[in-house]
Amino acid sequence: MKNLVNSKPTVLYICHPFGSDPQGNAERVRKICRWFAQQGYLPLAPQIYLPQFLDEASEREVAMGVCRRLIGLADELLVFGEPTAGMLMEMEEAERLDVPVVHVVFSPECNRPEVGCLGAVLGEEGAT
Repeated sequence: MKNLVNSKPTVLYICHPFGSDPQGNAERVRKICRWFAQQGYLPLAPQIYLPQFLDEASEREVAMGVCRRLIGLADELLVFGEPTAGMLMEMEEAERLDVPVVHVVFSPECNRPEVGCLGAVLGEEGAT
């Protein structure tokens, strides 16, 4: 694990479905974030953070504005699952800001070793 005191960790924006199953998706995102944090990364997960003080149904534009700002802080945007309308907006914002967009694949063909373990972390074969 990287020494977080003496080095700047890579910041990862977690782009994951939320609205279709807020409770289940938030739990999956927590597991993903925990795994990346244990590897020395700094995960940004609006799916966990924003519901603490914003209501997505009535304050969606405010929430998406915060997401756009958070993407600007990220070194990479990691996409999990089939993109929703909100995720597509996040991906477009990342591209606009030249933040690399990485589609996480739950299979042996994945070229990112750290994501190869995420199926086991989630306790299911990459379901989102």
